[in-house]
Amino acid sequence: MLALQSPILTPSTLLELDAYMHDARGRLSPSEIANLAIREWLARPENTPAAALGQGSRGYQWKEMFLPESTDVRMQYLGECFHAKVVGDALIFSGSRVSPRQMTLAVAGDGRNAWRDLSLRFPGNPRWKTACVWRRALRANAHSAPTSPIDAMAGAAASMSAALKAALLLVEHANARSVVQAERRLDRHRRKEDLMIDDCRRD
Repeated sequence: MLALQSPILTPSTLLELDAYMHDARGRLSPSEIANLAIREWLARPENTPAAALGQGSRGYQWKEMFLPESTDVRMQYLGECFHAKVVGDALIFSGSRVSPRQMTLAVAGDGRNAWRDLSLRFPGNPRWKTACVWRRALRANAHSAPTSPIDAMAGAAASMSAALKAALLLVEHANARSVVQAERRLDRHRRKEDLMIDDCRRD
């Protein structure tokens, strides 16, 4: 588990961020910007849990996708939910070892697609997603998978950099809107009638 502390940014990143926020008259702290960037990065589909991407010790291998031990499998059919679980190296449904295809056959008969009909919930992840969505994320990640630890770190840094830029764009947009709101009250943006009222008050 990560320590509950503010994200650690390199001095060069902090200086760059400080200069940007000074020029843009930003009101967010570096921690708030880092939070925005990290949340945006976590929301990306390619950043699925490591367990969903085939990393783990025991579990069930479903074609190219690895389901780690304790993965929950669910199928909805005619308003009812049917559950299975990965125990050790097997997928267990109704007390028997089955394949995903055998589970769909047992529940609904022939003519079903296990990738489309089964939903998965990986250990440590509260969200259910259909197997085809997980497989799509796995394939997308495989195409961009780094070949070495250095490449992995560079890829993570590039992703975080892109997320930080997106967060800074949000900050810039919010600042621009606040400046526009303030400028609307300047004399050159006010109606002639409003200015006349101000003149009367001065008299």
